[in-house]
Amino acid sequence: MKNKTAGLLMKCGVPYEKKRLHGRAYFRELLENIEEVPESLPTLLNMSRSAMDTFELAQRRLVTALRENKNLAERVELLMTIPGVGEVTALTWALRLALWNVSAASATRSAIADCVAHNASRLAKSNAVHYRSSATSSCKVASLRLRS
Repeated sequence: MKNKTAGLLMKCGVPYEKKRLHGRAYFRELLENIEEVPESLPTLLNMSRSAMDTFELAQRRLVTALRENKNLAERVELLMTIPGVGEVTALTWALRLALWNVSAASATRSAIADCVAHNASRLAKSNAVHYRSSATSSCKVASLRLRS
């Protein structure tokens, strides 16, 4: 979003200070002093600025809510001990690990249920004791594959 603002200004040949462009006061001053540009440029710049502000506010709220989550706090603190890992990266990794654990557990349960159902139908059809041992081993193999 920040690049979009800079791109619009460059496209229209408007000079600006790169380091100050995204500061509120400088941005307002820049909009007030723009001359000889298409009529739509100030509107587009304001829309871009508004979208950036909205995104940053949503991101701050999300990080604050996640920071206060007791389930993630311990993982985040541990991950932040890794050099170069900040709060946002640690939160991202902790969430990915949590989601992966949930989906892996769900996939494992689903695979085991499928194995049991499939092998139960095989047992019912054949009435053979031989299939009972293969049903158990195929479920164990499926479970191990999904966990790794």
